[in-house]
Amino acid sequence: MENCVKYSIIVPIYNVERFLKDCLDSIQNAMTDECECILINDGSTDNSGHVAEVYCKTHEFFHYHEKENGGLSEARNFGLQFAKGEYILFVDSDDVVSPIIIHAINVALETKNTDVVYFNFLKFYSGNVINLLAGDINDLQIRYSGRKELSKMPNFSWARVVRRKLYAENKFPVGVIYEDVYTSPYITQQATVVAFIDLPLYGYRKRSGSITTDSAERQFKLFEAVKLLKARQERGEVEFVLYSTTLINLSQSCLVSLARIEDANTRSIYRKLIKNEFSALTFMNIVFSYSKVKFKCLAMASRISFGLYILERVLRPVVLFSDKRNH
Repeated sequence: MENCVKYSIIVPIYNVERFLKDCLDSIQNAMTDECECILINDGSTDNSGHVAEVYCKTHEFFHYHEKENGGLSEARNFGLQFAKGEYILFVDSDDVVSPIIIHAINVALETKNTDVVYFNFLKFYSGNVINLLAGDINDLQIRYSGRKELSKMPNFSWARVVRRKLYAENKFPVGVIYEDVYTSPYITQQATVVAFIDLPLYGYRKRSGSITTDSAERQFKLFEAVKLLKARQERGEVEFVLYSTTLINLSQSCLVSLARIEDANTRSIYRKLIKNEFSALTFMNIVFSYSKVKFKCLAMASRISFGLYILERVLRPVVLFSDKRNH
C-alpha cells in the first residue's frame, strides 16, 4: 500500500474550527487513490480536533494524529514522519485547494523528472467566496525551468509540491515565524527541474481584523529566520545568491509591516533594524541577486535611512487604507 502513495498532504491544525471543514472538503474533492491526507491536531483548544477526528473516521485515506501545541513548524515536522508519499503537499487548515490540484500536478510530472511543482494561488478574505479555484484543466499551461526562477517566487511551503526526500534534512525551525524562509531556499538549491503552473490552485485565506500594531511588530521576527538561513549559507547548504535573494524578496513585507505601526518612535526603531539588516548586502549583491527589479529597488532604498523614511511616508497611507477596506 505504501508504494501506491504518490502524494502526502499534510494539514497542521490549530484552533480553526470555523474553517476546517471547508478546508478538508476541498482536499477530499481533489483526492485520488494516489493520495493520503495527514491531519495533525497541534493541541487545539477549540473543537478543531473533534472535527478532524470525525472527518478521518468517515473519509478514506484521511489519518488523524494529535500532539501538544508546539507551533506550525513542529506540527509540519511531526506530520512528515508519517508521510509515505513520494511528494509532499502542505495545506494550512484555514485555506482551500482547487478540485483539480492533484490532476494538474500529475500532468506537470508526466514528462519531466521534476523535483518541485510550483503553482499559483489566490488570496481571499474570510467573508469572500472564491469561484476561480475550480479552474479549467483545458487552460492548464505548464512551463519548466530551474532554481533561478523558483527563487523569485514567494517562499510559501503550501504553494509547491516537493519530493519528500528534500525534507529529510530540511526540517522547519521550531519557534520561528516565516519558517519557510529557512526551508524553501534549501529546496531551491537542491531542485534540478521545476514545473510552474500559472493557474490558481490554492486559496490562501486572509483573516479580517487580525492586523494590529502588535502583529505588525511581530512580523519583524522574520529576521530570526533570515539569521538561521544565513548560518545555513555559511555551512555551505545554500548558495549566497539564494540567501541574498531571499532577504531581498522580504523587503516589501518589512516595509508594509513598518507602515502599519502606529507609534512614530517605534517605527524609527524598526527603520534602524531594517537598515541594519539590508546594509549587510552590498549594492552588487542586490544587483546580481535573482530577485525581481521591484524588490531590488526596495532593498537598495532600505540600506539608506533617508530612503527608508521616504518609503514609509509614501506607503503608510496606502497600506492603512487597504487594511481598513479589508477589515
